[in-house]
Formats: sequence, structure tokens, C-alpha cells
Amino acid sequence: MADYRIFYRTEKSKELDHEMNQDRMLFAENSLMNDEKLKIMLVADGMGGLQNGEKASYHGTEGFMRDLWESLLKIYMENNREGFSMTHHIEQIREIAKQAVLEANREVCKHAEAFEETGTTLSAVLILGTCGVIVNVGDSPVYYYSSREGELNLVSTLQTKAEQDVQRGRYPRFSKEYYENDHILYRCLGQRQELAKSDICVSVLERLEKGDMILAGSDGAFGKMREPEILEIIADEKEYTVLKNLFERAREDKDDDQTAILYKVCGEV
Repeated sequence: MADYRIFYRTEKSKELDHEMNQDRMLFAENSLMNDEKLKIMLVADGMGGLQNGEKASYHGTEGFMRDLWESLLKIYMENNREGFSMTHHIEQIREIAKQAVLEANREVCKHAEAFEETGTTLSAVLILGTCGVIVNVGDSPVYYYSSREGELNLVSTLQTKAEQDVQRGRYPRFSKEYYENDHILYRCLGQRQELAKSDICVSVLERLEKGDMILAGSDGAFGKMREPEILEIIADEKEYTVLKNLFERAREDKDDDQTAILYKVCGEV
């Protein structure tokens, strides 16, 4: 079992007419049947251009966590034997994480007012043993820093019109046209009553090592920063200042709600 450090921070937009932080974040850990502890990092960014984004992010987070724990409990009850460990069933972790996202979407839709347009992103990281499973809908980024390679990479999928247009060859990433469209989502929770599993983006980190870091946040936490700029900030030895410095740099590009969680592996895995 690896030692780790966890840091989290959230700040409301400083715009005068912005009354409420519409982001939600959560970090939790639990274990069943003396198994490895499952750590969960989650960020949900209520969409500020729609009504009651803070309510959407709340119910998305609640629906995801409830369905996840219920699914895990069922699995352990059905495998009530000595030596059973979910570390041998990462594919099953992927599936219950996707199912939890589907339930999160239903909860957002269930609690929306009639004829109300609402929505939230959701990005979650599930860490069990040496593996990490990332699921996301929307554009809240998740980055992975490999201490072995000294590199920071985006491991979630940004479901934005800008990214779609780049893939279609309409303009380069980080161009003027890109930033004109990077706030337009083509997928989020609450957009329609039922998501398809294909709408949910999933990736797996197969081997977490000492010194590795996972950084998850709302898009406001990163502004227009690219990976080299973010890497320069998280490489600071004063880890407790990383998120503060990240937010300050991001605000140079855009004043928005900011939420982020930083997880660092500190011991041998």
C-alpha cells in the first residue's frame, strides 16, 4: 500500500455578478474485506451559462458516488472469500465507473426543473493499488505526471467543439479559432436523459510509481496553460503552494470558478 499526499483547493470567480461557486470536488478512500484502499478524486464543474449549475454538479457528484459504492458492495458480497481483491479486476472497476457516470447523469436530469436547461462536467479518478482509472464527461481536465519520464500528459478527453474541430483538421490546437470554441461542450451530464456508454471517456494508468502525480480540476483551474507551463508549476518542491500558484496563473487568462485536486504517490507502490 502506497503512501500519498492529497491537496485540494477551490475558489469562486471574482466577477461581481457571480454569486456562487458552481464547482464540486470530492476526495474519498475506503476499503472492503481488507482489500487495498480505493481512492477517489472527483471534480464536477457546473456549467455557468446554464441555470443552477451548482445544483447539477452537486447531484452529479452524489449520483456517481452512491452508485459506485453500491456496485462495489455488491461485488464484495458476491465474492465473500478470503484473498479476493479488486486489484485483479481493473476491467470491472472501469465498468462500474462508467455505470456510475450514467447514474450521475440520471440524477442531474431527475433534479432539474421542468424545461430547465442545465448541465455539469464530471471527471473522476479511481486509484486502486498501482492502477488508476479515469472517467470523464465534459472538459474538466485530468493530468498525469510520470516521475520516471519527467512528463505531464492529459489523460482525460476534452469534449469540446474546439477539440472536435482540431481532429477534423479545421484549425490547429491552441490557435485563435481554438480558443473561440474551447468553451463549447458537445457532451455533459444533464444534456439528455440517457447517456450512452460511448459518451463516457475512459483511460487507465497501469503502473503508478513513487513521485507520480495526478492533477484533476475544472477548466478554470488551468486557463489557457499548456502542459509545459503546468509542469513547471507542479514541479515546485513546496507542494502546498502548487494549487494556489496554478490558480493565480490561470486567472491571467480567465476569471472563473477554480477547483483542483492534486494526488502524489510518496512511498513505494
